[in-house]
Amino acid sequence: MATGLGIHTLFFDKGEEEWGFEFLDESDPSYLLPNGNIVQRKNKKIADSKSEIQSSGTGVLLSNDGLIATCAHVVDGAARIRVKSARNTRTAEVAHVILIDPQNDLALLQIGPGLHQPSPIAEITEAKLGQEVFTIGYPNIYIQGLKPKFTKGEISGLAGMFDDPTRWQISVPVQNGNSGGPLFDMNGNVVGIIDSRLIPKRGGKDANAVVQNVNYAIKNHYLLELICKVPKFLQNLPEKRSRGFKRLEEVIEEAENSVVLILAY
Repeated sequence: MATGLGIHTLFFDKGEEEWGFEFLDESDPSYLLPNGNIVQRKNKKIADSKSEIQSSGTGVLLSNDGLIATCAHVVDGAARIRVKSARNTRTAEVAHVILIDPQNDLALLQIGPGLHQPSPIAEITEAKLGQEVFTIGYPNIYIQGLKPKFTKGEISGLAGMFDDPTRWQISVPVQNGNSGGPLFDMNGNVVGIIDSRLIPKRGGKDANAVVQNVNYAIKNHYLLELICKVPKFLQNLPEKRSRGFKRLEEVIEEAENSVVLILAY
């Protein structure tokens, strides 16, 4: 595994083509602007006087007792983890790691109980090819700020790279910082966890290839499997949502309440 530009990249050599995953945590506040300048800045709103933020990502609240799902690589090696919600970005709560599944790149965290508004996990077999999905997350917080961002697309493949059965391929646009964020169906149920995108290997034969919206999310089946290893949380998972007569904006607003910013120190 190589590290570059604050993004963890795992490359695969398959014949003459070299491609890789780009995990979407944000661990370096450096950005290349269209004019070629590199910007390094820290958003004053997320400055911490005691320690430096090593990486950031997104998570989703899944129960009233503070269960949060995110990607393992977002919190890997963190000495301390804090989370901020869309409703309150001024203060952050300390989160504790409950369980990590490095094989499937999933992590369960927990914050204290409170007036949480969790999102339900969809039934395992519900996602279909071409199904509309969306995500809400915290990409590029040093430039785009602390307000959550919404993007929408489709499930464009029922398997990941090299037919990996643990992933959905999605056309939802994602950026650094979207890692660990929920992939929602149009009812606001979690069908996956955003984790990576496809890129050509830097310096490889296909380095100049244009890859557009080939992104991946961990399937909800593997998230549910992980939660089942901590049975006490199962009884507090909310019931599946049905859109009914809600406008999309209402579904998004409801889903947004469950999305949190993950800060790893």
